[in-house]
Amino acid sequence: MAFARLSPAAGFAVFFAGAGLTAFSAGLAAAFFVAVFTAFFSAFLMAFFTAFFAGFLGGVAMVASSWVKTNVCRQQKTQARFLRLALNHRAKKI
Repeated sequence: MAFARLSPAAGFAVFFAGAGLTAFSAGLAAAFFVAVFTAFFSAFLMAFFTAFFAGFLGGVAMVASSWVKTNVCRQQKTQARFLRLALNHRAKKI
């Protein structure tokens, strides 16, 4: 075994070099994980909020369309009623 012939200082150097490489690779793995997690999480959030706001705006548009249609129909019915009243009144005068 090559390590058996090393001096204690060299053994510590090998140990700390191995520990340093392990910590470095663990740091790289953690950084990679954080980067990938952040990318996927931000993509998920963007997709979620895009879908949420699209659905919300679609719902607002549906409600607004229904409200406009209801009020336009009501206004047209009112106008038709007043027109009938005016025509009947004019017909009675003639």
